[in-house]
Amino acid sequence: MKLSIIIPTLDEEKYIGRLLECLRKQELEDPDNLEVIVVDAGSSDNTQGEVMKYADNMSINFCNLEQKNVSLQRNIGAKKAKGDVLIFMDADIELPAQDTLSRITRVFDEKDTAASTCKVHIDPEKAFWADKAWHAYTNFVISATQRLGFGTSRGACQAVRKEIFELAGGYNPDIHVAEDTELFSRLVKHGKLKYLKDLAVYESPRRFRKKGYALTAWQWTINGLWVFFFGRSKARKWEPVR
Repeated sequence: MKLSIIIPTLDEEKYIGRLLECLRKQELEDPDNLEVIVVDAGSSDNTQGEVMKYADNMSINFCNLEQKNVSLQRNIGAKKAKGDVLIFMDADIELPAQDTLSRITRVFDEKDTAASTCKVHIDPEKAFWADKAWHAYTNFVISATQRLGFGTSRGACQAVRKEIFELAGGYNPDIHVAEDTELFSRLVKHGKLKYLKDLAVYESPRRFRKKGYALTAWQWTINGLWVFFFGRSKARKWEPVR
C-alpha cells in the first residue's frame, strides 16, 4: 500500500526538518511506497531548503502556492498524491515511534475503513501540567465523539483513503479553522473512522505558549460552532504562530 504524506507549510524552517527526520526513520516493508508532498504558502524563510535536504533519502515533492490557505494546500497535495492512503500532518509534528506509519496503514487493510486519527500529545520532556491536562481532555473528546458516530479529529495527523477523500470532496477551502473536524464529519458518511488510541504523535507547544489554553479553547469552540451551524468558520484566516 502506497502512502502519501501531505504537509502544508508556511515559514516552517525551524520545525519541518524534525518531522522529515522522523519520516526518514520509519520502518516500512517497502520504503519506496512512501512519498512526501510539501505544499508551501509563500514562506519567507528557508523552509524549502530544509525540505530539500532530505530529497536524496526520500521521494519529496515541494510545490509553491501563493495563497495562504491550509485547506487548499492540503487539497493540492492530495491531487498530486499517488498513494492509496493520504496522511495529512502539520509541519511541527514528531513521530515518537518508528512504526507509526505502519500502524496507521494497518487499519486500512480493512476495506470499510475510510479514515483514521490518533492521539496528539506534547513531548513529555517539554510538557507542563496544563499541556498534559489539555491534551488528555481533547483526546478523550475525540475518542468519545467518534464512538458516538460523530466525525471529529485534529489536523495534526489525519489519514484518509484517497478514493474516499475524493468522493467526499476534500477539505473545504472556505473553512479556515476547524476544517479538520468538518472533513471528518463528512467522511463518516462513507465508511468507518478509526481512532488509534494506542498511537500518538507529538505536536509543538508553540501555539499554547503564545495564545494560552483559555484563548485557544475559545477560538476552537466558537469556530467549531460556526462550522456546525453555518458551514464556515468565523475566522477568515488561520493565524500562524512561529
